[in-house]
Amino acid sequence: DPRFVTFFPENNGRESGWMYVLAGWISLLGRDIASLRLLAAFVGLLTLAAVYRLGRELFDRWAGLGALAALSVLFWHVMISSHIVRLNFALLLVALAALGWARALRRGGAMRWARAGLLTGALAYSYFAAWGILAFLLLGGLILAVFRPEQRRGIALAWGAAVLVILPQFLYATTHTYLFTTRSSTVARFEATTLLANVLAWLRAWWIQGDLDDHYNLSGRAILGLTGSVVLIVGSLAASFDAWRARRAPGGALAGFV
Repeated sequence: DPRFVTFFPENNGRESGWMYVLAGWISLLGRDIASLRLLAAFVGLLTLAAVYRLGRELFDRWAGLGALAALSVLFWHVMISSHIVRLNFALLLVALAALGWARALRRGGAMRWARAGLLTGALAYSYFAAWGILAFLLLGGLILAVFRPEQRRGIALAWGAAVLVILPQFLYATTHTYLFTTRSSTVARFEATTLLANVLAWLRAWWIQGDLDDHYNLSGRAILGLTGSVVLIVGSLAASFDAWRARRAPGGALAGFV
């Protein structure tokens, strides 16, 4: 008895995008654990490809290859690519949505703007943590519309496509508010002492001691550590330098953004 559902309320609630991907995969190859882990690995590989294309679009081919090489061996992506969870799928959609906007901004064209909006709207069905990226992309489009009148038509098209995709999820959220907010209300805490303790734990988690749950982590492993910190610092410095250089060279890859 198939039906279209934008949100699954079981187990404190789940967005539906990854569920439908799993359903299609299971219908073709079955639901044994090897088959499902294979799907997770494929999603991880597609994320690598999307990140490469994004790095190449923003900077150049070598930046794309550098991002690809780093993500291929860093612990977090390797780990999550073996887990059959919707976060894995959300990472792919985030990379694709960012790529869609990058291409639309640099190259224009109604199809590219519409694709950027469709991919952005799809984030509403991936993972609630991705909604921040969804808001960032849409609000960034509004800011661009203020400063770049020549791109307002394309940005409006992207916004329209995103709203159409998001609308079913929005309607469900407004008509089933209690079910839709069960997960966030379950894990959210607003006491000052609890917030402070979590902030301190997060600061430690970056370089000192990470999550002790060994299901999604090597117990106690810091988020970045030495290797991750070096990659982050070098990458940030290189990106900043390329952004500065793009201002002096209008034909540069980043010239459309700065």
